[in-house]
Amino acid sequence: MEKATCNIEDCTKDVYARGNCNPHYQYNKKHHPELLAPLKEPETECSVSQCQKNPRARGMCPMHYARWRKYGDPTLLRPKQKDETCSIEDCDGQASKRKMCTKHYQQWRKENLPRTPKPPCSVEDCDEPVYAKGLCTHHYNRMRYTGAPTTGTRRTRYKTPQDSFAARTRQEGDCLVWRGTLYGNGYGEISVGNGKKRLVHRWAWEQENGPIPDGMQIDHMCHNRACVNVRHLRLATPKQNLENMLRGNLDSKAGGLRGVSWDELRQKWHATVGHDGRSINLGHYDSKETAAYVALGARLALFKFNLADQSILIMSND
Repeated sequence: MEKATCNIEDCTKDVYARGNCNPHYQYNKKHHPELLAPLKEPETECSVSQCQKNPRARGMCPMHYARWRKYGDPTLLRPKQKDETCSIEDCDGQASKRKMCTKHYQQWRKENLPRTPKPPCSVEDCDEPVYAKGLCTHHYNRMRYTGAPTTGTRRTRYKTPQDSFAARTRQEGDCLVWRGTLYGNGYGEISVGNGKKRLVHRWAWEQENGPIPDGMQIDHMCHNRACVNVRHLRLATPKQNLENMLRGNLDSKAGGLRGVSWDELRQKWHATVGHDGRSINLGHYDSKETAAYVALGARLALFKFNLADQSILIMSND
């Protein structure tokens, strides 16, 4: 079917809107609207005869439009199926498939249609059918809980946090070490009921000493984050907790020495100490051991909670 051309004289472009091509339509719309073809009046009734409903699309009401989309003819009605009863004797149910009611059809399907048997469980000497991932229901659930379908025991569930704490701690030297779940930073986690979890060292402290005051932290004097021995824990402010760090954000070249970094510009070892939110410059030295000794002295003068540094001083005096 050929497209209509613009009704402007000597213009052969295709019609864009109201009888004009796009350039003429845009110009006439602004300057000469009288040259545009009149707008069609909107249809108020369905185009199908004897239907007075409002049109929805293509001039048809929703019902006739849906018939047109489905069957290609807005007036075509889906032929009604005859009401038939089940072909099984003494059954008055309405026929659904194969001239049988739903109940008898399902029964026939179960008895007559061949079914592909499920393969057996992949675990040796287990003939149960596969449920998921090549395993039967029993071995699949065991794998979900223990990580292995044939070994291991189901994860123990404790009635109270106290029972969990008693069963999942072990004495290692002076430390009472948590053997349960550990975060990536080394701190333990304990479930306290109602889906809530707590840091186990904070929970242990509260069981012995009561609630932790706002703004305070629990410091590990033994520097073992998995330790839950209350005698190794103490209240500390965030600043005091940082003072007792065994290691800081260290320069990899310093080989584990706190407060020491390599200065590429001066080609010397730089000693610093952080205090009250600022970094104090302690100078540059030829050896990292000298820089570390200077940084240690500054920390001992400024800090009061640095047990690690105090222990180094005691060892050096001995």
